[in-house]
Amino acid sequence: MEDYKNPNFINTLKNFIADNNIEKNCKFLSIVPREEQLSLMKNAVAIIQPSRFEGWSTVVEDAKSLQTQIIVSDLEVHQEQLGDRAYYFGQENERDLTDLVAGYLNNTLPKKEIFDNYQQRLNSFGQQFLKVFNF
Repeated sequence: MEDYKNPNFINTLKNFIADNNIEKNCKFLSIVPREEQLSLMKNAVAIIQPSRFEGWSTVVEDAKSLQTQIIVSDLEVHQEQLGDRAYYFGQENERDLTDLVAGYLNNTLPKKEIFDNYQQRLNSFGQQFLKVFNF
């Protein structure tokens, strides 16, 4: 594992993990093939998208398609993508995030409405697309 932009990043991260005695809670996966990534996401309690800046998120779209609960930073674009179907945390507020994660892990946080069924979304898109051509 290397980060050419910050060559010390991985060692700094490993040292932080060791210094805080959280080795049993962390696993370095390196590059995860797409199929395995989707399987992890599908079977997760929730997906976390902690971005502080980005455009339309494919992680969010994957969560919607997989019908997996999601916790996201309060970026406007996340709110546009998800509306009231996600839990949001302040980008600078790690306490908000840890409280949300704890709520999912302890089953005390109500699950958000599951997104429309993927097959239904595909069918709806197909019908709308055909309307463009007056079929």
